[in-house]
Amino acid sequence: MSEPTSSRSTGSLSSGSPSSPSEPLLPTLRDSPFLAKKLRESLETLRDSADPQMRERLTAVLEDRASLRDLARDPSFGSFVGPLADRGWEKFEAMSPEERSAAIVAEQEADERTAQERSAADFVREVREGTSGPKPSAGTW
Repeated sequence: MSEPTSSRSTGSLSSGSPSSPSEPLLPTLRDSPFLAKKLRESLETLRDSADPQMRERLTAVLEDRASLRDLARDPSFGSFVGPLADRGWEKFEAMSPEERSAAIVAEQEADERTAQERSAADFVREVREGTSGPKPSAGTW
């Protein structure tokens, strides 16, 4: 049976339940929800291609049972992600300048669409919850 681990955000013992996808994996991303989401998605993608041991380590980070910093400092993580990064860089270098530009533009457009969809979904949720729109002030309602 594994020991409980410290929660990154509070220092208290983690219950082992998954953290909210809105909770950033890095405190520095609290004001950057888009980057926090991209980091989470990247780790989920890595997890899906990992061996069982690394998959469990990545799952632990995604569920807030382990810190991303500790994982990143682990030589086994470097051994896992290093070849993947090398292949990505080789693929990028093999692209023509036009292909690189097109890939960057396509990624930026996809990111913008995702941000717009998220903003629209957040607005609808806020309207349903009554947390959006003008707030009544004393004496006006």
